[in-house]
Amino acid sequence: MSLRELDDEIVDAELVDDGELVVVAPTAAPRLLVDHDTVLYPGQELPTATARAACGSGRTSSTSG
Repeated sequence: MSLRELDDEIVDAELVDDGELVVVAPTAAPRLLVDHDTVLYPGQELPTATARAACGSGRTSSTSG
């Protein structure tokens, strides 16, 4: 992208008074669950703590005997 292309960009904006400003807090990125034992296949998304909680899966230990 050249500087000329940036000059042609149309931005929709509006002037507001100081009392009308809203502070937007940045959202925290989800915690990645990747270590040296993680294997990812082509097209697979990175595992996150929020995705694991949403699907209800997790590492559980079970013993059979």
